[in-house]
Amino acid sequence: RNYTAHQFGELLSDARGDVMVFLDSHCECNVGWMEPLLAEIQQDRRTVPSPVIDVIHYENFEYMQAMPQVGAFDWSFTFYWQMKDQGSNLTAPLVAPVMAGGLFAIDKAYFEEIGTYDTEMNIWGGENMEMSFRIWMCGGKLLSLPCSRVGHIFRDSAQYSFNGESK
Repeated sequence: RNYTAHQFGELLSDARGDVMVFLDSHCECNVGWMEPLLAEIQQDRRTVPSPVIDVIHYENFEYMQAMPQVGAFDWSFTFYWQMKDQGSNLTAPLVAPVMAGGLFAIDKAYFEEIGTYDTEMNIWGGENMEMSFRIWMCGGKLLSLPCSRVGHIFRDSAQYSFNGESK
């Protein structure tokens, strides 16, 4: 099932762990993907780490490793992926301006403190910006972790319109 931010917000009360991990249903996790996410949160509970998101082709399921990148946005608030120079340390966390709103880990208590998912957010992809800005404004930081990799099936077009309705 595909959940919107609104639906995720309604499900949070059932979560029992100290850390919450959000992944789209059309993801495949690599070996060792979770440990780097948890290690960053253990160091600072206000850190919100995301895995590097590799591409799984939607027609033939070919797995393609992505270069480490971070979420970014332009002046019209359009989300896009930006390559980031890692220097000589290929495993160092990358500070990210924004994150994909459906693939990340977060300390549950911190998530509740900052307001969780906006249950009134009905626009597909709007949580990318809204949650990222809220994390910044509430003392958190966003990281993209090259040591954590998750494959994601990307469609050739969005399954939702940008007014919040299914196509």
